[in-house]
Amino acid sequence: NYGCSLIWGHPQGPTGLRAICELIEELVIRGGGLGLFNGCAAGDSSMAAVVEVRDAA
Repeated sequence: NYGCSLIWGHPQGPTGLRAICELIEELVIRGGGLGLFNGCAAGDSSMAAVVEVRDAA
């Protein structure tokens, strides 16, 4: 689960999506909670997303 985008074979586009998927997976493992993703593109634009995972039980 750990490593930079180059290790996983996609150094550009899918890196943000992969990080969000890892964030969600980690929140599920920890039993829920809030997580923050922040990513940038080309050095001049960025995006932030707050993700909440709730316990399904």
